[in-house]
Amino acid sequence: QSTMSTRLWRFCILQLCLFNAYSLNLQSRITKNLASTSSSSTSLYSSREQLATVTARSTTAQPVSLYSLQWTPDDRICIPVRKTWRWKDAVLGDGRDFFVPKPKTIQKLQSIFMDNVPGLEECSVLSNCARFEVLCKWKDNNVPTVAEMDLRLEVLSSCLLHQVEYHDKTKNDLLASLTQSLDRPNLLSADLPPITEVDLIVQELSRHWDVIHDTSSVMLHLCKMSAGTSPRPRRPDRQVIFRPYSSRDAHILLQLKRTKDVVSSRSGVLNDLLELAIRAGKAARNEQSLPALKELKPYGSSKDPPLDLSICVQEKVMKDAIEPLIQECLEKLKASTQKDSITTLRQAAESLSTSDEELAIIRKLLHQPTIQLRRNPETVDIQQTLEDIGDKLESLRKSKAPLV
Repeated sequence: QSTMSTRLWRFCILQLCLFNAYSLNLQSRITKNLASTSSSSTSLYSSREQLATVTARSTTAQPVSLYSLQWTPDDRICIPVRKTWRWKDAVLGDGRDFFVPKPKTIQKLQSIFMDNVPGLEECSVLSNCARFEVLCKWKDNNVPTVAEMDLRLEVLSSCLLHQVEYHDKTKNDLLASLTQSLDRPNLLSADLPPITEVDLIVQELSRHWDVIHDTSSVMLHLCKMSAGTSPRPRRPDRQVIFRPYSSRDAHILLQLKRTKDVVSSRSGVLNDLLELAIRAGKAARNEQSLPALKELKPYGSSKDPPLDLSICVQEKVMKDAIEPLIQECLEKLKASTQKDSITTLRQAAESLSTSDEELAIIRKLLHQPTIQLRRNPETVDIQQTLEDIGDKLESLRKSKAPLV
């Protein structure tokens, strides 16, 4: 009995030592991840400055961004990312229940983002088994600074981590299993504490978003996703194979339709972008306009076609179906932006007049800037134009010259 007790005692000590060693190793790996955050900050800011420069040269005037949460490889621990994905599956759905939408929960999450992320005008959340993405339309048409981009990303991450923490504190495993398919917006908390400083956990989650700021690039991403040719953030190890006859890959169209139904503004820019994505997904599977698709038909939904054949057909789909749709949508957004800019300029300028004579002068002065806005909006500085008109009116008033 004494021998057995000694062996049991030694076994317990051995297990305790192994557990301590594992804990130290885990802590070391987490510390290394956090250290890599600070060490890579220079390159991160550099890439964002390059992104801002590219965005400034973009011909699209609509300030749109897309944030896609990336999965981390199994050999690299990132607890905030894993927790956020688990929260997404529990609250928004894991994609397997795509026939049971949760519009109220999605709408409440979008409202939380709208109330807390600075400068956000429209918002749409796309959540399925393989991706979690937030589509944003900003109020300011100017190119955001690096600090503004960082702030938006950190507030977005902070909002999500607060929801993760709230869910962990209030969840009931038994109730969750019984109500898994129900739409329960009460699982979200709209009472967010004020963000006074950004902690390491928020910074860590912020590093794992794939961010697109250029409108045309956002369009391309959405169209490739709807066509089934975009990589899946939660399946980074899986090869993307174009399978237009796969019912499983076509589920994304249903998910996009439901995302469009609950977008924060039904008549806004994001509604147009989601409509574009749905059209692109349908066009990528239309045999009549794309006869090349028939080469993949024998493989159906159960078999993967040869990679070289899939790539060849995919390139034809991009060239003949998706790229023309993107160009059409860009032209539509550009025309809408020009119209809004002209209306804004006219209303602001005409408000400077104090008489019918001054109003007539203002309309004459607006003639040339209006023509330039229609031809090339990037060449017109609306604020400077308004200041020039104001100076002209002030000069005429001081000289008391007749307004002709």
